Amino acid sequence: MPSISIIVAGVKRREIGRAAEAGPDLTRRHADLLVHAALHDQRRSGINRLVRPLVNVLGYRWVQEEIIRYVRTGSEAEKVGATMAWYFARLPVE
Repeated sequence: MPSISIIVAGVKRREIGRAAEAGPDLTRRHADLLVHAALHDQRRSGINRLVRPLVNVLGYRWVQEEIIRYVRTGSEAEKVGATMAWYFARLPVE
């Protein structure tokens, strides 16, 4: 059974993702914070919830450039988060 703090963090993450999807202007204004939060999240579902609205509003290229920047200059934890986020920031294969 997950701890209460993990459950609360998941709820917060979900609500932030919903707000970002519902408000493109908010997503643009807080894009740097959303990227930062996504790359510090070690749960794939949380990363997806934060990266998806960024891609929808700012496009794949912008998100991928931010991820690459973190891979080059970020801390070890940020680099791990960035490589995990890349999966959700790539173009879908059709």
